[in-house]
Amino acid sequence: GADYGWRLGYQFMQTGGAWCAEDQWRLEAGYQVPYVARLGHGPSGVTYHPGVTAIPERYKNHFFMCDYPGGIYAFQMKPKGASFEMVGLEKFLWDVQTPDAEFGPDGALYVADWVGMWDKVDKGRIWKLADPERLKDPAVLEVKKLIAEGMKGRGVDELSALLAHADQRVRQEAQFELAARKETAALAKRTDAAHPQLARIHAIWGLGQIKAKEPLLPLLGDGDPEIRAQAAKTLGGLKTVLAYDRFVAMLKDESPRVRYFAAMGLGKIGKRDAIGPVIEFLRANNDEDRMLQHAGIMALTWIEDLEGIQKAGKDASPAVRMAALVALRKLQRPEVAAFLQDADPRLVLEAARAIYDTPIPKAMAELADLTRAPARALLRAVNAAFRLGQAERLATTAVDATVPVDVRIEALKVLAEWDQAPGRDRLMGLWRPVQPRSKDQAVQAIRPKVESLLREGPAEVAAEAARLAAALQLEGTATLVRDWLRDPKTPGPARASALRVLGELKDPAISQELALALEDKDEVVVREAVRLVAVVKPADGASTLEGIIAGNGPV
Repeated sequence: GADYGWRLGYQFMQTGGAWCAEDQWRLEAGYQVPYVARLGHGPSGVTYHPGVTAIPERYKNHFFMCDYPGGIYAFQMKPKGASFEMVGLEKFLWDVQTPDAEFGPDGALYVADWVGMWDKVDKGRIWKLADPERLKDPAVLEVKKLIAEGMKGRGVDELSALLAHADQRVRQEAQFELAARKETAALAKRTDAAHPQLARIHAIWGLGQIKAKEPLLPLLGDGDPEIRAQAAKTLGGLKTVLAYDRFVAMLKDESPRVRYFAAMGLGKIGKRDAIGPVIEFLRANNDEDRMLQHAGIMALTWIEDLEGIQKAGKDASPAVRMAALVALRKLQRPEVAAFLQDADPRLVLEAARAIYDTPIPKAMAELADLTRAPARALLRAVNAAFRLGQAERLATTAVDATVPVDVRIEALKVLAEWDQAPGRDRLMGLWRPVQPRSKDQAVQAIRPKVESLLREGPAEVAAEAARLAAALQLEGTATLVRDWLRDPKTPGPARASALRVLGELKDPAISQELALALEDKDEVVVREAVRLVAVVKPADGASTLEGIIAGNGPV
């Protein structure tokens, strides 16, 4: 159920869409699962030290992540709450264009080398990293032999013993073989506290593979919190109803990881009676551990008790309300629109994201009605109104002085695209085309408001209104824009925009305006005038440009 927020459409947008505009890469939105750490440029290979290798011993318990085109990072993970944190980050191997790396059965680390950068160069190498002396180590040679021979010819006792082997690959192969043979008794025996923790964990996983629930139930009360966590994870995955009461009690376990898997397990079992305990769990956590918040969200989602979720949505705790909101988002329920009226602006924005970004079409009209909210929520309201064909609402938003400037500008921009809307969504970059419609709807909505926008709106809004009027070819636009251009109170950038609009309108009187603009004291206005002289080509245009080049002008 994890959602980190990235959408394919963002990579097609020069601005990066909401991912960059809203800093969603920080993963602070309520629906997002927080990252352990930010590292690397993009998708590349990652592997883990299996335990017995031919590289230095100090790299045990390390991950190795390829960061194309730089090299390979090495780092460890340390438990933190219900999740982990990165520690000991270092550059293990650098200045190599490697997309992937993996440990071989012989203990060496094999590294793919692209050689070039992003282009295909028809070259490539595989590097072998190893200490020649460690390649001869008996432990390394033993692992190589065990992997080569496989597990099928080994007895149950030997396989059971190999669950405690120092190398993860050997442990896993032994686990899979015992599971393939359905050796419930042998696996159950290895869960005993007398055995090493890793052997017990592999035994738990093996029992999970063959759906042997009974031997796992006592482990929910084990003295080792990681054993309790792994037992809860496995039994939850098997939807073990017999574990329900234990899971409810474990929501208050001292270990955050145990609490996490208990909440997830309750969700997978799906009993509606669990709604109350899950809400208490969310309230106690108060969104302090985001992974526990995520577990509560998934529990509500999987239980799918709409009445219970809506009740949670009215809880006094913002953390509980947020969990209910995100659960409704995951279920794509239109009832999520109720949160557009929440007292907490963070939840209002989250509801707007749920409705627009997901999307949830049945709630889009309520989003379009939103008038007082954080700017990022209102941007979605504007685009919802655009998708629903509500030109009048967009025009009203554009002239509303209480609305943030960037939202007013967005309303004008979508009106300009009214009959020629791009197939890609303006905020998400995903392919969401709207039905063809007449430009007349936008014209009728905005025509009565253009003059007030030009005369009374902030410079940025007025400039966008002028561009809109030009795009819609509104009658009388040129006169309004000329008046706006000549108004001494109009800021330089806005007058430059006015000139540009007159050029787009092919205004017959533009030559006169250009002559005045070339004498303007604002360099921004003069630059735009120079650009337009080359486009419009007035009678004295060539001599004017020659004079400017000769130094008789401000540019």
